[in-house]
Amino acid sequence: MEAPEEQKWIDDVLAGMSGSQRAEPPAELWDRIEQENFPALVARSPRWVRWAAAVALIVLNVVVARQFTLDQSAAPSEISYYAPVSANLNYYAQ
Repeated sequence: MEAPEEQKWIDDVLAGMSGSQRAEPPAELWDRIEQENFPALVARSPRWVRWAAAVALIVLNVVVARQFTLDQSAAPSEISYYAPVSANLNYYAQ
């Protein structure tokens, strides 16, 4: 159980909150935060730079995908070329 002094203190604090309202931020606050903390870096670069970056990214993805498919298709022929991995060498023959 709570002590009477503690309960009185809780009642006084809650009574002091009567008539208070929830704080409301200004309508333009989020826009101001975005402008100050998240500047539009893309808008500052010229259009040709953005296009060049997009083309370079696509070319790199195509090259990597092509290399991956070539590696995958070459794997079975390489395995058949080499000797079997397990060979009976009779290490423990008597």
